[in-house]
Amino acid sequence: CAFAMSEGAFFDVDPLRFKIADDKLYVFYRGSGGDTLTKWDAAEATLRGKADAFWASLAAADTPTSHLALRGYDPLSYPEPKPGDPAFASTYDKATYYFESQAHKDTFDSDPAKYAPQYGGWCAFAMSEGAFFDVDPFRYKIDNGKLYVFYRGFGGDTLAKWDADTPTLEPKADTNWAKVLAA
Repeated sequence: CAFAMSEGAFFDVDPLRFKIADDKLYVFYRGSGGDTLTKWDAAEATLRGKADAFWASLAAADTPTSHLALRGYDPLSYPEPKPGDPAFASTYDKATYYFESQAHKDTFDSDPAKYAPQYGGWCAFAMSEGAFFDVDPFRYKIDNGKLYVFYRGFGGDTLAKWDADTPTLEPKADTNWAKVLAA
């Protein structure tokens, strides 16, 4: 969805909601959350620039996994998620993490495997299907000291799906993530 990209996010699209501008096809979400084409039309010039810049940053990334994990929330702040600060950033397993303080960054850097969310901060349920979905940083589960995060939005709540079949889904997600890291 072009509007979602202007916000640095991903939404599913309605293929019947589109616009062609400057020889580019822009598609949009329409559903219970509203019609993003209407929002796009209200500020198209500004939003198109933001969406194009976000898309260019994705195209320049090594893999589709290079991203800002947890939407910038500090992984050490869980179970009470707090926004991180770009001034305190670290990269681990193809994801960038922001921290609310230098102390949190230093702790993370001392053992990132211990503190990083599973699957690089991508949605655990989506990873079980070999896909990458951004997450709602407030939709998470801590299990055996590991942080799992999930998508919740227009497409539903993936934490409920994960909880319904964790013993089957977790090994699939682990296998798919190992393939990503090996690429």
